[in-house]
Amino acid sequence: MDIIGIIGLAVAAVALGVPFAVEALKRPRLSITPSEWRPPEFVRWTFATVRVHNKPTAVSRTQRILIGQSAQGCAIEIEYYQWDSTAPFLRLPGRWSSVPEPLRLERSVVEAPQPPVTDVGGYPFVVGPPVSGGTAPATDLPAFVAGTGRAEGVVPPLTSGPARRQSQFRVVYDSTRGPGRRDVAVGEDGEEVAVAILREGEAFAFSTESYKHPSWGNPAWRLKLGSTYRIIVRIRGSGIYQERAFKLEYLTNKPSDFRLQVID
Repeated sequence: MDIIGIIGLAVAAVALGVPFAVEALKRPRLSITPSEWRPPEFVRWTFATVRVHNKPTAVSRTQRILIGQSAQGCAIEIEYYQWDSTAPFLRLPGRWSSVPEPLRLERSVVEAPQPPVTDVGGYPFVVGPPVSGGTAPATDLPAFVAGTGRAEGVVPPLTSGPARRQSQFRVVYDSTRGPGRRDVAVGEDGEEVAVAILREGEAFAFSTESYKHPSWGNPAWRLKLGSTYRIIVRIRGSGIYQERAFKLEYLTNKPSDFRLQVID
Protein backbone atom coordinates (compact mmCIF):
# COMPACT_ATOMS: atom_id res chain seq x y z
CA MET A 1 0.00 0.00 0.00
CA ASP A 2 1.40 3.40 -0.98
CA ILE A 3 1.70 6.36 1.33
CA ILE A 4 -1.45 7.99 0.02
CA GLY A 5 -3.48 4.92 0.84
CA ILE A 6 -2.04 4.79 4.35
CA ILE A 7 -2.85 8.45 4.91
CA GLY A 8 -6.36 7.90 3.62
CA LEU A 9 -6.92 5.03 6.04
CA ALA A 10 -5.58 7.10 8.91
CA VAL A 11 -7.87 10.02 8.07
CA ALA A 12 -10.85 7.67 7.83
CA ALA A 13 -10.00 6.10 11.19
CA VAL A 14 -9.78 9.51 12.82
CA ALA A 15 -13.03 10.61 11.22
CA LEU A 16 -14.77 7.53 12.55
CA GLY A 17 -13.14 7.64 15.96
CA VAL A 18 -13.69 11.30 16.84
CA PRO A 19 -17.50 11.08 17.20
CA PHE A 20 -17.15 8.04 19.45
CA ALA A 21 -14.54 9.84 21.55
CA VAL A 22 -16.73 12.92 21.88
CA GLU A 23 -19.73 10.83 22.88
CA ALA A 24 -17.61 9.03 25.45
CA LEU A 25 -16.56 12.37 26.94
CA LYS A 26 -20.18 13.53 27.07
CA ARG A 27 -21.38 10.51 28.99
CA PRO A 28 -22.70 11.33 32.48
CA ARG A 29 -20.06 11.26 35.19
CA LEU A 30 -21.54 11.41 38.66
CA SER A 31 -19.81 12.38 41.88
CA ILE A 32 -21.19 11.93 45.40
CA THR A 33 -19.93 14.32 48.07
CA PRO A 34 -20.96 15.25 51.63
CA SER A 35 -23.05 18.39 51.86
CA GLU A 36 -24.35 20.68 54.58
CA TRP A 37 -28.11 20.76 54.85
CA ARG A 38 -29.36 24.34 54.94
CA PRO A 39 -33.04 24.90 55.67
CA PRO A 40 -34.72 28.03 54.28
CA GLU A 41 -35.63 29.05 57.82
CA PHE A 42 -34.92 27.97 61.40
CA VAL A 43 -36.15 24.48 62.21
CA ARG A 44 -35.55 22.06 65.09
CA TRP A 45 -34.00 19.25 63.09
CA THR A 46 -31.20 18.59 60.64
CA PHE A 47 -30.27 16.02 58.02
CA ALA A 48 -27.00 14.30 57.15
CA THR A 49 -26.91 14.70 53.38
CA VAL A 50 -24.89 14.07 50.26
CA ARG A 51 -25.03 15.92 46.96
CA VAL A 52 -24.86 14.19 43.60
CA HIS A 53 -23.25 16.17 40.78
CA ASN A 54 -23.18 15.56 37.05
CA LYS A 55 -20.55 18.02 35.93
CA PRO A 56 -19.59 19.06 32.40
CA THR A 57 -16.37 17.63 31.01
CA ALA A 58 -13.43 20.00 30.66
CA VAL A 59 -11.08 19.28 27.74
CA SER A 60 -7.82 20.31 29.31
CA ARG A 61 -5.80 21.03 26.20
CA THR A 62 -8.19 23.63 24.82
CA GLN A 63 -10.01 24.46 28.08
CA ARG A 64 -13.27 23.92 26.26
CA ILE A 65 -16.32 22.54 28.02
CA LEU A 66 -18.32 19.70 26.57
CA ILE A 67 -21.93 19.82 27.73
CA GLY A 68 -22.60 16.28 28.88
CA GLN A 69 -25.75 14.22 28.97
CA SER A 70 -28.21 13.96 31.82
CA ALA A 71 -27.92 10.81 33.92
CA GLN A 72 -31.24 9.17 33.14
CA GLY A 73 -33.50 7.31 35.58
CA CYS A 74 -31.16 7.35 38.57
CA ALA A 75 -32.20 5.41 41.67
CA ILE A 76 -30.40 5.47 45.02
CA GLU A 77 -29.59 2.67 47.42
CA ILE A 78 -28.18 3.34 50.88
CA GLU A 79 -26.51 0.74 53.10
CA TYR A 80 -25.92 1.30 56.81
CA TYR A 81 -23.16 -0.52 58.71
CA GLN A 82 -21.89 -0.47 62.24
CA TRP A 83 -18.40 0.93 61.96
CA ASP A 84 -16.66 -2.36 62.76
CA SER A 85 -19.08 -4.60 60.81
CA THR A 86 -18.80 -5.99 57.29
CA ALA A 87 -22.53 -6.71 56.91
CA PRO A 88 -25.16 -3.95 56.62
CA PHE A 89 -27.85 -3.84 59.28
CA LEU A 90 -30.12 -1.77 57.03
CA ARG A 91 -30.55 -1.24 53.29
CA LEU A 92 -32.96 1.45 52.05
CA PRO A 93 -33.96 3.09 48.78
CA GLY A 94 -32.72 6.68 48.95
CA ARG A 95 -34.96 9.70 48.42
CA TRP A 96 -34.12 12.59 46.10
CA SER A 97 -34.88 15.74 48.12
CA SER A 98 -36.15 17.60 45.05
CA VAL A 99 -38.97 15.17 44.22
CA PRO A 100 -42.48 15.78 45.65
CA GLU A 101 -42.92 14.65 49.23
CA PRO A 102 -45.10 11.54 49.61
CA LEU A 103 -47.98 13.39 51.28
CA ARG A 104 -51.50 14.43 50.48
CA LEU A 105 -54.36 16.11 52.32
CA GLU A 106 -57.31 13.89 53.22
CA ARG A 107 -60.70 15.49 53.91
CA SER A 108 -63.32 14.16 56.29
CA VAL A 109 -66.46 15.62 57.90
CA VAL A 110 -66.44 15.89 61.69
CA GLU A 111 -69.32 16.37 64.12
CA ALA A 112 -69.53 18.23 67.43
CA PRO A 113 -67.73 18.72 69.66
CA GLN A 114 -65.59 20.56 67.17
CA PRO A 115 -61.83 20.36 67.64
CA PRO A 116 -59.96 23.59 68.28
CA VAL A 117 -59.05 25.75 65.29
CA THR A 118 -55.48 26.91 64.86
CA ASP A 119 -54.19 29.50 62.42
CA VAL A 120 -51.65 27.91 60.07
CA GLY A 121 -50.07 29.83 57.25
CA GLY A 122 -52.83 32.44 57.23
CA TYR A 123 -55.67 29.91 57.11
CA PRO A 124 -57.79 28.41 59.89
CA PHE A 125 -56.91 24.74 60.18
CA VAL A 126 -58.96 22.16 62.07
CA VAL A 127 -56.62 20.34 64.40
CA GLY A 128 -57.26 16.61 64.68
CA PRO A 129 -55.49 13.53 65.98
CA PRO A 130 -52.60 11.90 64.13
CA VAL A 131 -53.62 9.97 61.04
CA SER A 132 -53.98 6.27 61.73
CA GLY A 133 -50.85 4.30 60.95
CA GLY A 134 -48.46 6.74 62.54
CA THR A 135 -48.36 9.49 59.92
CA ALA A 136 -47.07 12.84 61.19
CA PRO A 137 -49.84 14.60 63.16
CA ALA A 138 -51.67 17.49 61.52
CA THR A 139 -51.06 19.44 64.73
CA ASP A 140 -47.33 19.37 64.08
CA LEU A 141 -46.70 19.40 60.34
CA PRO A 142 -49.91 20.08 58.39
CA ALA A 143 -48.18 20.32 55.03
CA PHE A 144 -44.62 20.31 53.81
CA VAL A 145 -42.20 22.00 51.49
CA ALA A 146 -39.60 19.56 50.19
CA GLY A 147 -37.46 18.36 53.06
CA THR A 148 -38.12 21.27 55.43
CA GLY A 149 -41.35 20.49 57.24
CA ARG A 150 -42.44 24.10 56.66
CA ALA A 151 -46.18 24.64 56.23
CA GLU A 152 -47.26 26.03 52.89
CA GLY A 153 -50.46 26.13 50.89
CA VAL A 154 -52.66 24.53 53.55
CA VAL A 155 -56.27 24.19 52.38
CA PRO A 156 -58.73 25.91 54.75
CA PRO A 157 -61.45 23.73 56.29
CA LEU A 158 -64.92 23.97 54.75
CA THR A 159 -68.23 24.19 56.58
CA SER A 160 -71.40 22.62 55.23
CA GLY A 161 -74.92 22.13 56.58
CA PRO A 162 -75.37 22.75 60.32
CA ALA A 163 -72.79 24.89 62.01
CA ARG A 164 -71.59 21.90 64.02
CA ARG A 165 -70.52 20.00 60.89
CA GLN A 166 -67.13 20.92 59.52
CA SER A 167 -64.53 19.48 57.18
CA GLN A 168 -61.21 18.38 58.61
CA PHE A 169 -57.99 17.94 56.65
CA ARG A 170 -55.24 15.57 57.66
CA VAL A 171 -51.82 14.85 56.19
CA VAL A 172 -51.66 11.32 54.85
CA TYR A 173 -48.64 9.33 53.68
CA ASP A 174 -48.94 8.41 50.00
CA SER A 175 -46.15 6.22 48.64
CA THR A 176 -47.23 6.86 45.03
CA ARG A 177 -46.08 10.47 45.41
CA GLY A 178 -42.48 9.54 46.15
CA PRO A 179 -40.86 8.65 42.81
CA GLY A 180 -37.70 6.64 43.34
CA ARG A 181 -35.94 7.69 40.13
CA ARG A 182 -34.74 11.03 38.87
CA ASP A 183 -32.72 12.40 35.98
CA VAL A 184 -29.59 14.22 37.16
CA ALA A 185 -28.89 17.10 34.80
CA VAL A 186 -25.47 18.54 34.10
CA GLY A 187 -24.81 21.49 36.40
CA GLU A 188 -23.06 22.84 39.44
CA ASP A 189 -26.02 22.64 41.85
CA GLY A 190 -26.47 18.90 41.84
CA GLU A 191 -29.17 16.89 43.59
CA GLU A 192 -29.45 16.40 47.35
CA VAL A 193 -30.06 13.09 49.13
CA ALA A 194 -30.66 12.81 52.90
CA VAL A 195 -29.37 9.64 54.55
CA ALA A 196 -30.25 10.37 58.20
CA ILE A 197 -32.25 12.82 60.32
CA LEU A 198 -31.53 14.21 63.80
CA ARG A 199 -34.55 15.60 65.61
CA GLU A 200 -35.42 16.18 69.26
CA GLY A 201 -32.43 14.25 70.53
CA GLU A 202 -32.97 11.19 68.34
CA ALA A 203 -31.45 10.10 65.05
CA PHE A 204 -32.84 7.78 62.38
CA ALA A 205 -31.95 6.54 58.93
CA PHE A 206 -34.03 8.41 56.37
CA SER A 207 -36.00 7.39 53.28
CA THR A 208 -39.38 8.00 51.65
CA GLU A 209 -41.06 5.69 54.14
CA SER A 210 -39.90 7.95 56.98
CA TYR A 211 -42.96 10.09 56.26
CA LYS A 212 -45.18 7.32 57.66
CA HIS A 213 -43.87 8.03 61.15
CA PRO A 214 -44.13 10.94 63.60
CA SER A 215 -41.25 13.39 63.20
CA TRP A 216 -39.95 11.21 60.33
CA GLY A 217 -38.55 8.69 62.80
CA ASN A 218 -39.05 5.00 62.04
CA PRO A 219 -38.28 3.18 65.33
CA ALA A 220 -36.79 0.27 63.37
CA TRP A 221 -34.26 2.66 61.79
CA ARG A 222 -33.08 4.32 65.00
CA LEU A 223 -29.38 5.18 65.29
CA LYS A 224 -27.65 4.86 68.66
CA LEU A 225 -26.11 7.89 70.32
CA GLY A 226 -22.38 7.34 70.82
CA SER A 227 -22.05 5.12 67.74
CA THR A 228 -20.15 5.53 64.50
CA TYR A 229 -21.58 4.28 61.24
CA ARG A 230 -20.30 3.51 57.76
CA ILE A 231 -22.79 4.46 55.08
CA ILE A 232 -22.53 3.51 51.41
CA VAL A 233 -24.51 5.50 48.84
CA ARG A 234 -25.04 3.82 45.46
CA ILE A 235 -26.58 5.32 42.35
CA ARG A 236 -27.78 3.30 39.39
CA GLY A 237 -29.22 4.72 36.18
CA SER A 238 -29.29 4.11 32.47
CA GLY A 239 -25.70 3.02 31.80
CA ILE A 240 -24.60 4.65 35.08
CA TYR A 241 -23.23 3.23 38.31
CA GLN A 242 -21.50 5.15 41.09
CA GLU A 243 -20.96 4.55 44.79
CA ARG A 244 -19.10 6.12 47.69
CA ALA A 245 -18.57 5.34 51.36
CA PHE A 246 -19.02 7.80 54.23
CA LYS A 247 -18.58 7.95 57.99
CA LEU A 248 -21.32 9.28 60.26
CA GLU A 249 -20.26 9.88 63.85
CA TYR A 250 -23.35 10.17 66.02
CA LEU A 251 -21.51 11.11 69.19
CA THR A 252 -23.49 14.21 70.21
CA ASN A 253 -26.92 15.69 69.58
CA LYS A 254 -25.46 18.94 68.24
CA PRO A 255 -26.81 19.56 64.71
CA SER A 256 -23.44 20.93 63.58
CA ASP A 257 -21.82 17.57 64.40
CA PHE A 258 -24.35 15.54 62.43
CA ARG A 259 -22.39 15.46 59.18
CA LEU A 260 -21.01 12.85 56.81
CA GLN A 261 -17.31 12.45 56.13
CA VAL A 262 -15.81 10.77 53.06
CA ILE A 263 -13.98 7.50 53.68
CA ASP A 264 -10.92 7.44 51.42
